[in-house]
Amino acid sequence: MPKLKLSKTKLNAGIEPLLTTKEAAQIVGVSASFLNNDRYIAGQENTAPKFPYIKLPSGGIRYRASDLEAVIEAGYVGA
Repeated sequence: MPKLKLSKTKLNAGIEPLLTTKEAAQIVGVSASFLNNDRYIAGQENTAPKFPYIKLPSGGIRYRASDLEAVIEAGYVGA
């Protein structure tokens, strides 16, 4: 069976890059520990975390910048 050769450009076209916990923490302005605790507490209490995340098949955790922005915008207080 021949190997399938995929173009990275076509494969990634239109897909938002995913951020690590450390990168997400820097964008939001909290520590990586805060995001780790957010996930842990949500799991313990069977509730949604404050910051939505993606759990990869490998077990890694990633965040979408658009999800982080939505959480920040939802908490915005102003005129």
